[in-house]
Amino acid sequence: MGNCNELGEVGTQHPGYRVGSPNQWQCTTSCKREQWRTKRYKDDCRGDLAEMVLHQGPLGQMKIGAVGGWNNTGIPRWYFIQSKDDTNNPMTDPDIRGGIDGMFPLVTFASSHHHIITDCKTYTGAKHYDLAESGFRVEIIRSSRSLLLRNRLVSEQTTSFAVVLDPQSLTPALLSYNVISNYSSVASRQLVTYVPSGLQDPLCTSSRTSGESSATNSSSVNPGLDLVLVVDTAWDFTYIQQLLSLVMQEIQVDKYFSNITVLAGSNLVQLVNSTNSHSVFFSNLTQANYSSVPSGFDLRQALGSHLLTYFRQKMDEERRLNIAGGLASAVLFIPPQGYSISDADLQASINSFQNFKLRVPDVKFFYLVTGNGARFNNLVEDHNRDILTLNTGLTALETTSSSLSQALSRVQRRIINSNCGSDWQHRSYTGAQFSDAIDPSTVNIYRLHANYFFSSTSGKIKVQGSGSGSLRVCSSRRSEFPHNVSTSDVTCKVINSDSYEISLSSACEGYTYISQCPPLYLSVESTSEPTVFLCATRSICRFVGNVQYTISHQDLGCAAGICRLLANPFLLCSTIIIIVNTHFFNQ
Repeated sequence: MGNCNELGEVGTQHPGYRVGSPNQWQCTTSCKREQWRTKRYKDDCRGDLAEMVLHQGPLGQMKIGAVGGWNNTGIPRWYFIQSKDDTNNPMTDPDIRGGIDGMFPLVTFASSHHHIITDCKTYTGAKHYDLAESGFRVEIIRSSRSLLLRNRLVSEQTTSFAVVLDPQSLTPALLSYNVISNYSSVASRQLVTYVPSGLQDPLCTSSRTSGESSATNSSSVNPGLDLVLVVDTAWDFTYIQQLLSLVMQEIQVDKYFSNITVLAGSNLVQLVNSTNSHSVFFSNLTQANYSSVPSGFDLRQALGSHLLTYFRQKMDEERRLNIAGGLASAVLFIPPQGYSISDADLQASINSFQNFKLRVPDVKFFYLVTGNGARFNNLVEDHNRDILTLNTGLTALETTSSSLSQALSRVQRRIINSNCGSDWQHRSYTGAQFSDAIDPSTVNIYRLHANYFFSSTSGKIKVQGSGSGSLRVCSSRRSEFPHNVSTSDVTCKVINSDSYEISLSSACEGYTYISQCPPLYLSVESTSEPTVFLCATRSICRFVGNVQYTISHQDLGCAAGICRLLANPFLLCSTIIIIVNTHFFNQ
């Protein structure tokens, strides 16, 4: 953006006036007030239109729209325009989509436009834009692009920026204001006409409701997963790379949802350290890096030492940071085709798995295997859901990634008493909390394992609303997704600025073992559009229109192993915990 003298005013009644050459502008006080607005135009479709007006308008070659496609559906890296005649077209279909999505920064939109078009807010461009001025759900933005365009407004703003751009452009001659205005009007009309049908975006639909009668089946469960993947490098690199790319898209690996770590199956060397960045992931998972690690799959070592140490260190770090909850934890094993394991190694692996679940109950295990996976039945909690079939071949990638993502999406986020640490020694604490945020018409699911309230006599969980929108909070001891069922064990409450509390006093009464006592499942569902735009915590607020809330707990306990409840449950549990600690943790 040049100085104020270069600024052309919006509209025909412009308060700036020309002096000297045809494109030299003298700026008035009113003109200066518009300077900040014109600065924005270069970054969206108005800037693209201005470029077209100056370069193609005089040649009579203004064309809106040009279709194309990605080089690969699994790992899209390059986008190709279908016709070579459109190589220099500044208004291809991707240009139009990105330009419209960036048209209204939410910093001004939320204050002046959200009451007019509440569904049309700037979208972050499928994670390619990283702006505070973001919006709501992808499908809503895609279907609302045509609503963002008003012909007269776009024409005037295109004219304004084209006047500024003209002296700096490489056109053979300077254009008069009237000529630029006429070309802008024509180009804007073409754009407004093209977008509804030419882009072939889906039509707007709305399934959102609010209150207790919400159609909860329509709410999608947000992923929230810290995934550790163990893979045999005998697998073809291209196949694994594309499979993981699809999985990362499905579980939404980014700073707001999921992380991923990749370990080599032979020696548990890190191929990719824990990351939520696609660029970091693919810069580490390279052909050279992948091929440098010997192939093999040592399940016994993975379960017996490496992963156990990894997660115990994580528990101690969470205790140090006083973490109250967060992403779900899961491990996915991808053994080689035709994998066989000796009876001795299998039994050792089963023993290690059982020991693992005593020490780290919050981790979920999955196996992605070719052929019959019955050998792994005793290495998972539910062999019908946790052992998945890997369909080989590039054409079967989407089928495999879809079934895998469905399984991974069932892993609930964690609510934990991090004071337990890896040694499960209870330390007194006054309470702990964490904040989270949610998109409209989506739901976050949490689980509190029975280890944290087995011996508790006054434990309590509270969900506190922020006042920016309605939340439907449900809890259950039986239903993994309490928002989605209507049974007697599910209790729900709609909150806004108030709270929902759950008492865990004697919640395991009548159960002999911790493994018998069901966990607490908690769902937090956004049932309405936000009433105010308050979500400003960058670490959790993907959009300022998210609804923020806080989950807190107090007086939770720490119980590991197989505490029995007899006459004096607290004394006996404490005794057994000491025995378990002596046997397991001090080896």
